[in-house]
Amino acid sequence: MRVSVGAGLLAFVPSLVAREDARLVSNWQYRTGDVAGAGQLEFDDNGWQTVTLPHNWGWEQAQQGENYYRGPGWYRRALEVSPRPGKRYFLRFEAAGSVADVYLNGQPLGQHRGAFGAFCFEITRQLSSTGTNLLAVRASNAPERDVAPLSGDFCVFGGLYRPVHLIETGDINFCLTDHGSSGVAWLQTRVTADRAVLDVTAQISNATGRKEELILAARVLDASGHAVATVEQPIPVVPRVTAPFALRIEVPQPHLWNGRPDPYLYKAVLELRSKDGAVLDSVEQPRGLRSYSVDPDKGFFLNGKPYHLHGVDRHQDRWNEGWAISEADQDEDMNLIKELGCTVVRCAHYQHSDYFYSLCDKAGILVWAEIPQVNEIDPSPQFAETSRNQLLDLIRQNINHPSIFAWSLFNELWPGRSDPHRELQDLKIVANGEDPTRPTIAATATEQLPQMNKIPDLLGWNIYSGWYTGAKEN
Repeated sequence: MRVSVGAGLLAFVPSLVAREDARLVSNWQYRTGDVAGAGQLEFDDNGWQTVTLPHNWGWEQAQQGENYYRGPGWYRRALEVSPRPGKRYFLRFEAAGSVADVYLNGQPLGQHRGAFGAFCFEITRQLSSTGTNLLAVRASNAPERDVAPLSGDFCVFGGLYRPVHLIETGDINFCLTDHGSSGVAWLQTRVTADRAVLDVTAQISNATGRKEELILAARVLDASGHAVATVEQPIPVVPRVTAPFALRIEVPQPHLWNGRPDPYLYKAVLELRSKDGAVLDSVEQPRGLRSYSVDPDKGFFLNGKPYHLHGVDRHQDRWNEGWAISEADQDEDMNLIKELGCTVVRCAHYQHSDYFYSLCDKAGILVWAEIPQVNEIDPSPQFAETSRNQLLDLIRQNINHPSIFAWSLFNELWPGRSDPHRELQDLKIVANGEDPTRPTIAATATEQLPQMNKIPDLLGWNIYSGWYTGAKEN
C-alpha cells in the first residue's frame, strides 16, 4: 500500500501560514480482529477492506438488539510526507474507541486510553527521509477495567470514528501534545458589562537547541474583524523545553455572549512572533465573553441576570452510522435542539466532538460537559489515573468553549459497589485547579451516598417516578 497524502495543502507546499492542517480521510485499509505484525512496515495488507474516515464498528449488531463486537480492529495507511528543515509534524486523532495503539514505520508512537478525547503524537523524528511512511493503528473497544465507562445504558463502539489530522508547524510552536489540546487556554477571570479580564496561558514548545527571545501577542477581534484589545510581551524560550507563559488582556465594554437571544462571538488570536515580527505559530478560536453563577434559591444566572435552563441530553450515535457521524448529522442535531426551544444540552455521558461544542457556542446553547464515569468505578490506581486523564482531556481540549458552564464528574454512581469518594475528591481538585472559573457538577439518583453528593460544586437529581419505579404523581 502506497498512497500520497494528497495535493495542495496536504502536500505541505511552502506557505506564509504558520501551520498546516490536513485531514487523513481516504485510503485507509481496515481489518476486524487482532492481526499479528500489523503494526510493522513490511506487513502485507492486501485483501483488507478500504475505508474512509470516520469509521466504526459494532453498530450493525447493536441496532438489531444483538450483542455487538467488542474487540480490536486494525487500520493502516501510507503517508507520502517529505519532512522539511525547521518543521515539525504531528498526528492528531480527535478520538478512537476506545484504546488506541499508534505506530509509524513500525515504531510505536504511544497509546491513548479512553474512547472520547483527542490525542496527539509528534512524528518528526520517525518520518522517513524518503518521504514514504506507513501509519498503523490498533483500536480496541474491548472492556477494560481501568477505562470508563465500566457499564451504562449506551454502546461503546470501536474505531477511528472522528477525524485524524496531519499537522505541520515550525520548530517552535504552541504545544499540540498537551492532552491533545491547542496548548492555549483563555480563562475568563472576570466579566462584567464594563470589562472582560482574560488570563491567557500558552504552553510553548521549543524543539531547537537555541535560546530564543520571542514575542507572545494576543488580540481580540470583534465580529466585524476589528481589534478591540491587544497586548504583547517578550518571552525567553529555553532550548528543548515546553514551558507555560501567561499574559492578561482586557476587553472594555464587551458585547456579552447572552445565550440563545444573543450568542455573540469574538475571535481570540494568540501569536508567537520572532523579534522581527514574523509569525512563528498562531492559534485562533472564537470567544464568547460571559459570566455564570448559581444561587441555591434563585437558580441560574447568565451575565448577572436570571436565565432559565431547559433542555435535553444528547448522545453521539445515529441509525446506520453508530458513532461515525458527519458534521451534517451534528448540524441536524443542533437544529432539532434549537427547534425544541432548548437553552441547554447535557452532552451525555462523555466528551463530545469539538465540532458539536462549537455549534453550541454559535447557537447560544449552554453545555453540561462530562466524563464517562457511569454507574460504578474500579478501585484500582490504574482506573483513577485513566479517569484523571479523561478529565484532563475534556478540560484542556475544551476550556475555550464559552458554552460550557460546568465540568461533570460522574453520572449515577450507586451504593454497594466500589467506594467512589476518594477518587471523586481527587477529580474535583483536578477540575478546580485546571479551571477555577467553572464549577464541577454531577448527576445522582441516590440519597444513600450523601457525602458523595456533596463533592461536586453543583448537583443534578435524576428522578424517575413513574418511569422505573412508583407513579409520576410521587
